[in-house]
Parts: sequence; C-alpha cells; structure tokens
Amino acid sequence: MKFKEYLNRNLENPEFCKEYFSLEAEYSEIKQKIANSINKSKKRTYLIVWSQEDNTFIARCAEFPSLAAHGETAEKALKEIEFVISASFEQNKTKEKRKLQYAFA
Repeated sequence: MKFKEYLNRNLENPEFCKEYFSLEAEYSEIKQKIANSINKSKKRTYLIVWSQEDNTFIARCAEFPSLAAHGETAEKALKEIEFVISASFEQNKTKEKRKLQYAFA
C-alpha cells in the first residue's frame, strides 16, 4: 500500500491524525534545530570572484550552491551572501510555521 493511500484511509481516525500531526510537528522542530545549528556555526566555504562581464564581485557559498550575491568589493559581496543565506533560513522558518498552522487548523 502506498503512503498516500494509507494516509487517506486513516484521515477519518482522530487518533491517527493526532499521532501523525504530532510526528509532523516533531520532525519540523528537529529540522529547524538542525537548520539553526548550521546557521549559527557559520563554518562555511565561500568563493568570491571578480566578474569582468558584470563588473562586480560575485560571492557563492559551497554549502548552498544555488545561492549567490554580488557587491562592489569582495567584502560587500561576502556580507551580501551571508545576508542571503540568513534570509533563506528565515524564509524556511516562516514556511514551516505556515505548514503547521494549516495542519492544525
């Protein structure tokens, strides 16, 4: 039986729902703690390069390859990529809160 089928069959059962959403909240909390510890440790590998084409410094983080930022100086580019990473964590926190609010509504 696929998980979705199992879930749909048991959504009518209040005990199942209570346990399922309790586990979902616990998982979300653990995921958030891991994200916070990664964000707080700030032991990351950055690459800052000069882009002749864009006439600016481009900063990337090895741990978050999809993120990038730029700045007039290497220092500004580094500050920008740190801000982008921090903002990404905040955005994920908001998404998780919305999921939990929807689940318990």
